[in-house]
Amino acid sequence: MDKVLSTIYLKVKSETQTLKKSAIAQILVKIIYSSEKRMPLKDIIASYKAFTNRKCVDEQIITELIENLCKNSEIQISSKNEYYLSPSRRKQICKCCEDSANRTNAILARYFFEVHTEKEVIRQWFQDVTLHFFQFFSDEWISDLLKTKDAVIHSKDSIKDMVERRTRNIKGVDKKDYEILPKLFFKFLGSKDSDVTAYLWEYGTSAFSAKLISNTTGIDALTLDVFKGSKCLLDTNILMFIKLDASKFHNALISLENTFSTLGIELGVLYITKQEFQHKIEHQRCLTLNNLEKFGLDLTSNANDDFTQSAIALHCRTSEDFVRYFDCLRELPEHLNETLKIAEIDDSKTLLEAIEKAQKSEHKIAELNNVYKSATGRDKRTSALTHDVGLIAGAEFLRNDDKWFILSEEISVNNYSKNKPTISGLPLALRVETLINVLALNNGGDSFDADDYMPLFASIIQNGFQPLKDTFVQEDLYAIYEMNQQIALLPEEQKKVIVQEINFKRLKGESEDKLKVELERAITRGKLQVHDDLNEAKEQLPASKKETQRQKNRGDATYKVLRKTIETQVISKYRKRFWGRIALFIGGIISIGVMFFLIYSWIKNNFEDTNSQSIAFLISIVTSLAIELALGFFGFFNVKGIFKNKKKYIREQTEIELNKALENDELN
Repeated sequence: MDKVLSTIYLKVKSETQTLKKSAIAQILVKIIYSSEKRMPLKDIIASYKAFTNRKCVDEQIITELIENLCKNSEIQISSKNEYYLSPSRRKQICKCCEDSANRTNAILARYFFEVHTEKEVIRQWFQDVTLHFFQFFSDEWISDLLKTKDAVIHSKDSIKDMVERRTRNIKGVDKKDYEILPKLFFKFLGSKDSDVTAYLWEYGTSAFSAKLISNTTGIDALTLDVFKGSKCLLDTNILMFIKLDASKFHNALISLENTFSTLGIELGVLYITKQEFQHKIEHQRCLTLNNLEKFGLDLTSNANDDFTQSAIALHCRTSEDFVRYFDCLRELPEHLNETLKIAEIDDSKTLLEAIEKAQKSEHKIAELNNVYKSATGRDKRTSALTHDVGLIAGAEFLRNDDKWFILSEEISVNNYSKNKPTISGLPLALRVETLINVLALNNGGDSFDADDYMPLFASIIQNGFQPLKDTFVQEDLYAIYEMNQQIALLPEEQKKVIVQEINFKRLKGESEDKLKVELERAITRGKLQVHDDLNEAKEQLPASKKETQRQKNRGDATYKVLRKTIETQVISKYRKRFWGRIALFIGGIISIGVMFFLIYSWIKNNFEDTNSQSIAFLISIVTSLAIELALGFFGFFNVKGIFKNKKKYIREQTEIELNKALENDELN
């Protein structure tokens, strides 16, 4: 969407019109320079068409530019109205061209000598890669040129990827250089060498010129998408223009054929339009033959209508000639020009019913008449009004299933359309002039994406038609850069709305001046919205921080309470465990004493022999002491360990229990 908005902005922005003329003037000077002979204006125009690959150009602008170049002594004019360069001017341009060639040779020798590829192939590769660098990274270059923010360095990986792709696409590049060439090119870009700076300036200003010129004759991508695969209903007046060679829109209409075919636009005629067309032809036939009979050829041929002038151009002189002429004229045109067929649409019963119903509606008749009357101050003829109501009804019926629009010069139809919604961006009706303007068909029927400036950019470089060094200044290039940055800051949804609004107004036939004002207002509104959103965010930030801190404090307090509770529980468990083991130790000692006493009593009562008693007694004592010592050591070290690791135990156990409690809280 950024490219579409940028294309529209450049097309209507008044500042770019002056820069565009400078770009065209430079090409005109180079055309004259490249000719060995003096050139008449028609030859200059023909050469400009060939160079820019346009079938038609605005010859008035070229004429004005040539005159200004003469006034400024950029070029000279002879007594035979032929244009040429003075010897000093030719020498100056020749010196610039030589400097450019020498500069390129020096750069190749300085930065690209450590390669296996042949020098001529490297030269081609270098030109190709530089062209594509400016196609994708011109904003970064301009940013570094004006702001020195290292935008190119930040795009290092993307640039190297582009260079790698282009390197593999160019025939003759040695495979051993696939890896080294991207690195060498980036090293070249980062150089502060004056030759490098001048070389990049040539390419940058050439790309700038190509963009400006392409925008005057190209069409933005959104408009192309709007018209692709659409279908066009031809009104009666359009059929007349096609059939009559002398009509003002005849050449413009037949030039639409190439574009319509490219975009896949189909043409159709309703049966009611065919009837009205034939009725008008018959009416004009009777009128012309009657005038011919009454006033003769001389007076009749003075009539300024398209019918008579077309007939005279076809060498009609007698009544029989005019009869044959009108008989031929009565047939609907089969093609727009030569190949694009015009179909008759009369095979749908529901379509015919919708048309007839509308034509019988007094409300619709009155509504359309009011539209016509508000524009002209008078009522429209009933028959013509009825046809227009039917045409609109037919188009609206067809638009339920497909992208149909009416091509008409009727005020009633076009003004009615302005208050009706579009279908996929396509209005109900368009004028011929509006269609030619939005599809950029003033170049003779070719329609192409205005953003596709690369062919012209490449042609400028390859033919040595680069603008002279002082043609543009850095601030001129910054205008496009700043525009792109402003557009980039807008939210994507806002860009889409702006493009749709401007495109809608263009298709409604708004003038370029009004479109410029509307576009600048829309972009300003978008920027203000972004600014307001940022301010709102800034205002909300302190409150948000306070709330976050409050929640944090609240959370910290809750956390502390929870930790204290769990720690108390752990200490309680610890004490129970400690005193339990003390009790076990004391109980063990008591148990040993009791056991000792019982063993001794049993031995004394059951053994009379003193020696035996002594031995038994000794065994009893040793056994008791061994058991007591074992229990003593166990109890001592157990109790000692618990007492010694008290803090560590409480801390670790508290953390374990606290984590379990927090996890259970998150799950709940």
